[in-house]
Amino acid sequence: MKKSVFFVLIMAIAVSLSSQVIKETVPVVKPDYLQKSKRQSTIAYATGIPGCILFSVGGIMSMSQFAAGFGGGPPYDASKVRTGDALMIAGGGLLLIGFPFQLAARKNKKRAMTMSIKTEAIQQFQKERFLTSRVPSLALKISL
Repeated sequence: MKKSVFFVLIMAIAVSLSSQVIKETVPVVKPDYLQKSKRQSTIAYATGIPGCILFSVGGIMSMSQFAAGFGGGPPYDASKVRTGDALMIAGGGLLLIGFPFQLAARKNKKRAMTMSIKTEAIQQFQKERFLTSRVPSLALKISL
């Protein structure tokens, strides 16, 4: 008896561990995509603009010391070149981070523009006759 109860208990635990939880999904609609696009665009600008500035300042710092190596100008300062290179690397990294966010924002905005909610007329059978009723539906345009 103990073995059979133990076996049933082990089987119940094994089945419950491998089962999937069914989660209700909320349909994604146009305002959700537009809000997501706006957040991604904000992130893209927040990383892209400082990235451009840092990259430009770093390039100017590095190039200002380039002519000093040929003589006739101020003495060559290696620390300015290293600082300029570091700023260029940091700016390039920020630009690389912002670029995928900009692409995703554009994609989500395009997706939101193809979605719309409109009412569709459907035929329903009620009390021995057909009735036409309006039902809200989500329309999605797919360009081929």
